[in-house]
Amino acid sequence: MSPLHTNTSRAIAGLFLLVFSARSGYADEKFKAASIKGDYGFTCTGTVYGNPFAGIGQLYCDGRSTCSGAGTINPNGVSLPWTFIGSYTLGADGRGQVTYDQTVAGNPAPQLHIDFVVMSNGNELRGMPTDSGYIVTCQLARQ
Repeated sequence: MSPLHTNTSRAIAGLFLLVFSARSGYADEKFKAASIKGDYGFTCTGTVYGNPFAGIGQLYCDGRSTCSGAGTINPNGVSLPWTFIGSYTLGADGRGQVTYDQTVAGNPAPQLHIDFVVMSNGNELRGMPTDSGYIVTCQLARQ
């Protein structure tokens, strides 16, 4: 390989690494656990095991790893009080997961697993349960 090709290849490789490193650094700074600190109102709609489902309420995320909240869920036309607390992780790309321990009408219910994405600089979140039987989407907005 000629010296010109070698130097050009090295320059391109160096430029690629510089751009990739800069983008990685930016992504690391763009989203972190603190991106979702505060109070959010939420609504959820869809079906659970083929039955209509809706939910509404409020949650608080501490900006470190925990979200907790309360609201009302309505599976198949029956309104029930709902509380939950869970741990979340958030990737640099703004996608995260949360696992909630929950109670429905004061009784323990199975854990709920949700994938979510941060939008509008943390002012909005969109999520959906990943548990079998759930076809539900949730929208959250900072209060």
